[in-house]
Amino acid sequence: MSVSDISAMLGMNRNTVARYLDMLLVSGQAEMKAYGKAKVYYLSQRVPIAAMLDFSSDMVVVLDRDLRVVQANDTRGASHPETE
Repeated sequence: MSVSDISAMLGMNRNTVARYLDMLLVSGQAEMKAYGKAKVYYLSQRVPIAAMLDFSSDMVVVLDRDLRVVQANDTRGASHPETE
């Protein structure tokens, strides 16, 4: 669906819908494909990294291009087989 389609269906402002779609893209919950000037959005078939971090007992840190930490998992409550 395009931004215009979604905004018309929801009765929301097109710019507001575009901002929400950007957040969904960043979080990995939606994907976008450009067809000329049109952008078509659809639900992601990938598992977001945030969901994967919860399954690891090892410390995982996600960095951006400038090597700033953008996400890290919490391993304090996880059991570590090598220390048991």
